[in-house]
Amino acid sequence: MFTISNPMNSEQKQHIQNLEYTLKKKWGLSKFRSGQKNAIESLMAGKDTLAILPTGGGKSLIYQFPAVLDETSLTLVISPLIALMKDQVDSLKAKGIAAEYCNSTQDDLEQLRILSRAVTGKIRILYLSPEKALGRQVLEILPKFPLARIAVDEAHCVSQWGHDFRPEYRKIHELREKYPKSIPVIALTATATSRVIKDISDSLGLKNPILIKGSFYRENLSFSVRFPQNEISRENELLKLLAQGNFQKISSGRAIVYCATRQKVESVYGFLKKNGFKVGKYHAGRTDSSRERAQDGY
Repeated sequence: MFTISNPMNSEQKQHIQNLEYTLKKKWGLSKFRSGQKNAIESLMAGKDTLAILPTGGGKSLIYQFPAVLDETSLTLVISPLIALMKDQVDSLKAKGIAAEYCNSTQDDLEQLRILSRAVTGKIRILYLSPEKALGRQVLEILPKFPLARIAVDEAHCVSQWGHDFRPEYRKIHELREKYPKSIPVIALTATATSRVIKDISDSLGLKNPILIKGSFYRENLSFSVRFPQNEISRENELLKLLAQGNFQKISSGRAIVYCATRQKVESVYGFLKKNGFKVGKYHAGRTDSSRERAQDGY
């Protein structure tokens, strides 16, 4: 089902020779991470690609690179999280790359303005949720896009969430089917067993996809598990961990505390604030503006 490499024509090879220069100029990096360059080459050669790289392994760079090199077309990115879209777009704009997202945090007029700019070739990278991408407004305008490629971020949602939480992920293949020209699709994830890989490929309708796997070893990360006996010891353990990093001072860095429920987020937020930490909170029960303030503050 999967192949490893395919030949590129002379024009594509010239693009590849510009990769290191672009990497340094736009991203300030001297070398690619494991799997990145192979995945970029595959996508630029017009091949369907499935990239399995670790969290923080630079998956977004893979579809952003062709968009930077190809200044006449649009890269459509399907992303499940509003916060992730905003982070990516803010980062791209800071690099001088024309990028936008279109989602429920914007009014209808703003969404129409962004989609119109995409049609006229003024946007290089457009982020949409699967629900937005498969809505009538986008499907009607889709054939007018100067579309060169589709990137499906967090592609494990096809298998992990598709049947229940995000059914639209299993319909993403319709985007390529409705577009009048043949375009490549790249699926990216950090979470995929062999069974999930096959499910992603089948659901998205990938054609003889190139499978790229990067190393998951992260020498800068360490993991430990603590077992507090009760809520008080849990809170004390949290304070101890944050104190070790000196996180009461903004200049010392930042930390993220994940909680299982919204109620727990509110509880931990109040507890940390009471103990002198500069803290924000982010969950689905907050307003769009409140979440944006928390994200920007972080």
